[in-house]
Amino acid sequence: MSDAEPPETASGSPPGSTPPPDAELTAEFWGESERRGRRRGRSRRTETVTAGGDFFEFTQTDDTESDDPDAHRRLDSPDLSWSTRLTHRIANVPVEGWLTLVIVGTCVGFVVAQLGGSLLITDTTPAGGDMGAHVWGPAFMRDHLLPSLRLTGWSPDWYAGLPAFQFYMVPPMLAIAVLSYVLPYGIAFKLVAVSGVVTMPIAAWAFGRLTRLPFPAPALLAVGATAFLFDRSFSIYGGNLASTLAGEFAFSISLSLSLVYLGVVARGLRTGRHRGLAAVLLALVALCHVIPAIFAVVGTAALFLVHTGATAVWRRRARAAVIPGLVAVAVIAVVSVIPQVTGWGSPDGSPWLGGSVLVALAAVAGVSLLVWMFCAPGRTRWVWLATMAPVAGLLVAWWYWPFWSQRAYLNDMGWERKTNIATLLWNRGSQVAGEALDGGLVDSPPLQWVIGLAVVGLVLSLVNRRRAGVALALIAIIAALGVWGMPQGRLWNARLTPFYYLSLYLLAGIGIAEFGRLISSLVARDLARPVRWVRWATGVAATLVVLVLIGLPLRSLPGGTLDGPTYRWGPFSTTDSSFVPGWARWNFSGYEGKAAWPEYQALMATMTTVGQQEGCGRAMWEYEKDLDRYGTPMALMLLPFWTDGCIGSMEGLYFETSTTTPYHFLMQDQLSAAPSNAQRDLPYVAGAPSPGEFDKGIANLQLFGVRYYLATSAEMKALADDHPDLTEIATSGPWNVYEVADAPLVEGLTYDPIVVQGADVGGDVWLDLAVEWFIDPNARELFAAASGPDSWPRVDMSAALDGLTLGADVWGPQQAVAPATVSNIETDTDRVSFSVDRTGVPVLVKTSYFPNWDVSGAEGPWRVTPNLMVVVPTERQVSLTYGRSGPELIGWVVTGLGIVLLIGLWRWGRVKGVGPMWWFWPTWAHPDPPDGNVPLSTPPLGFEAPARPGSTPEPPRADPPVESDAIVDARLPGPATEQEVGPRPSGAGDTIWGYGTTQGSSAAPEES
Repeated sequence: MSDAEPPETASGSPPGSTPPPDAELTAEFWGESERRGRRRGRSRRTETVTAGGDFFEFTQTDDTESDDPDAHRRLDSPDLSWSTRLTHRIANVPVEGWLTLVIVGTCVGFVVAQLGGSLLITDTTPAGGDMGAHVWGPAFMRDHLLPSLRLTGWSPDWYAGLPAFQFYMVPPMLAIAVLSYVLPYGIAFKLVAVSGVVTMPIAAWAFGRLTRLPFPAPALLAVGATAFLFDRSFSIYGGNLASTLAGEFAFSISLSLSLVYLGVVARGLRTGRHRGLAAVLLALVALCHVIPAIFAVVGTAALFLVHTGATAVWRRRARAAVIPGLVAVAVIAVVSVIPQVTGWGSPDGSPWLGGSVLVALAAVAGVSLLVWMFCAPGRTRWVWLATMAPVAGLLVAWWYWPFWSQRAYLNDMGWERKTNIATLLWNRGSQVAGEALDGGLVDSPPLQWVIGLAVVGLVLSLVNRRRAGVALALIAIIAALGVWGMPQGRLWNARLTPFYYLSLYLLAGIGIAEFGRLISSLVARDLARPVRWVRWATGVAATLVVLVLIGLPLRSLPGGTLDGPTYRWGPFSTTDSSFVPGWARWNFSGYEGKAAWPEYQALMATMTTVGQQEGCGRAMWEYEKDLDRYGTPMALMLLPFWTDGCIGSMEGLYFETSTTTPYHFLMQDQLSAAPSNAQRDLPYVAGAPSPGEFDKGIANLQLFGVRYYLATSAEMKALADDHPDLTEIATSGPWNVYEVADAPLVEGLTYDPIVVQGADVGGDVWLDLAVEWFIDPNARELFAAASGPDSWPRVDMSAALDGLTLGADVWGPQQAVAPATVSNIETDTDRVSFSVDRTGVPVLVKTSYFPNWDVSGAEGPWRVTPNLMVVVPTERQVSLTYGRSGPELIGWVVTGLGIVLLIGLWRWGRVKGVGPMWWFWPTWAHPDPPDGNVPLSTPPLGFEAPARPGSTPEPPRADPPVESDAIVDARLPGPATEQEVGPRPSGAGDTIWGYGTTQGSSAAPEES
């Protein structure tokens, strides 16, 4: 018992009395130690309690008796060498500890083996899905941002420029960049990319350990996390191996950290400690990926709810308040969620009640929850949470505040909300059209089996009062409701399903562990002496069964054989084949391991030579699905990676980061025989481009200052060969490289841009305007601007949209100017400079607009369609530089304050006076034993439940004794003569039995 919960009332005087403030009381806790292997001795802990007001201070001293009374003292003696002390400690690890180490280590080794093993330390460049394009990011950070002492900045490599890492997570890329200073870049990338999935079993074990789940639960949480990793029902939502191999490795890193964080939260709410550590972990979770931060926040709320500890009066109020909320949630589930998920009760699965009634019920549930949270947890747990969470928020302000302040410049790819809720949450094996899983995905492991085991885990968690199990159930329920109720928006509801699945897998692990513990007690002759080997067998057997079930479709079990399409291992066989091992080999063998590597390498060498001979610049390449032969369809996004930034790619991976992204995909549609059309809701033209569409595409390349066009299909080569503005300058394998004429990066305008009033809000408002402008070639000479000088003409938004929709040659008032002649154009990573022959007239800078751009020698810059910049020179020499915005500076200042407060949290230490915890039904006003188990069936002498005047005290509980953390009986202060409450057992075990009292004695009690 390392962290006992202090009682609400204590007395060293007759029952019913209250100790004077600051009175020191002494209690001895005796029990059998399980830390000494076979030579188990008796452990004693003496606690001095200072009673003052509502809270208690515990000063603890520990002592241990064994066959050798001096063994413990000699083990800690400074005269012993560190190796001797380490040897003794290893020798004294109990069987449960060794089994846990073996189970968790086996899970980690199993994951590493399926990821390719030695391929992870082979120096190749990772390929596959988004991961093959993520290769660019850490290298750019290492070579450009870190030398400038920046973590975010500007990159010209993709989409005519984008704010690098302004909207994409920094820590994973930073870890790769830093590690690449000491390891080959490919190896550094792989090790960080798989770190989240490799450590997830360890993180799950840590969660179980920190929440004080008894053996074998922590070990089986690691097994549950392993089963989650090999779930093949989703491949892009995040968290599992398939999603990680697809490129969502930042998500898995964040999710793994979330489990450790939640374990620390549980321990902090129980002990009042670890506020600083929890704040740092929550900040890392949020910085590694935004979406798992939702899991962490919901998990924090769930743990906060189950770690309750108010006085008896507030307990009754909380219970009264929560009843209508539970009723409302039950009604919502019956009339809405259950029909939607299962299809029961209504023909189309629609709710039985109207939307207004459901909203009212949800409001009742929400108010009830708030009242519960206010009444139940107790003041000190509020203090712990209220001082930890804000510090975490301050620590991430350097990234989140600029993100939030400049979110109008995010691009929305238009991910469509998932509507097959029943398939996602219940019946993943459904084959009904429109309800089945996406192609190539299967219901493995079977979800309904996982749900069944999770239900067992929840029931036994309630019976045995395992707070971690109840919290996981709450997280699963909230995640399921989020998947069901999340409306169409930037947050794709499918991204919440990993939290639902992970919670179920972990809860299933708890269910198996608790069932094994139940059996170990039932088969014992004495309930107080459970059969330990049954618990050992539960952990080992569950691990073997899960790994065999996962390993069969992986076809990776030792001694397995392949007979045609059937894989056999002993008496088991399957025709199912998992895509995970093959995908891992594809990714981690790298670009260099592909049959088309010589072709790809030759193309990159050709573009390097073109840049050296013809000049650096942007390149637009034709998209085709067969590009996957290089390692990923996104392979050509790495043009800047292989050419040291000389040749930029118009397409990049960070689709949401640049507001130029929509116009790239419209150009791709005009310049590719089989375009990807990746962004939804854009006016694409069906089929291969006609000569007229191709001409528009080349005009758009000139608009964006794109210098090179790469064609690979026969159709596009034929059109390119006939176009007067394209000149073939190189060939490489199936690729023809063309130079685009009249595509300078800066040029003077012949008309003043037209300021569209209302366009400065950005977002969809700007997108609607800019897309209409972009698809109308007649509108090109009149640029629409979000703002500008007072001398520029103005038009309101509705008039502008009407004119553009009609395709009018003149959609706004024309104001012609004599264009400036631009010369001496020079560009760098985050700088553009040029000279003009005259001032006071607008000049178009063909670089993506973002508010961080500053200009010297000119007014502006202002945003103009489609997403470029215009300046009005006031001097002959003009220079634009990407600087730090106001929100960025504010964010760093706030983070500095967070660091100061974090130091304060560590110096202030624990929140003192963390009170006792209680559960959801009436209990004696007595502390729960460690890990949240049931109090004794009779209250100890010297403890009284606080009662209101005239009220009837609650009757004693009749709960059976349950197991806790190696406590057999406790001696608490009482009258001068010793009084025993029930016999104290002499046998081994970890069951709470009874309490006795002594008067301030610290002597060991006699054996019974």
